[in-house]
Amino acid sequence: MSTTSRKAIAPAPATDALAPIPPKVDWVELVRQKVEALEFGSVQIVVHDSKVVQIESTERHRFDLRKGT
Repeated sequence: MSTTSRKAIAPAPATDALAPIPPKVDWVELVRQKVEALEFGSVQIVVHDSKVVQIESTERHRFDLRKGT
């Protein structure tokens, strides 16, 4: 018979390069800046428990593939 011990796993420290934006940042202003920077694309707001937790932007580049242009 073998016995194993279980160790509690502590959460990783928040040293990730994608750390949350400090609460003092105005998310509405950040969304406005993202929208103004786009020519084609989208800005997505992620909400959790009635709070904005993430803002994602996707930029699209369009090319005219017709010959002679």
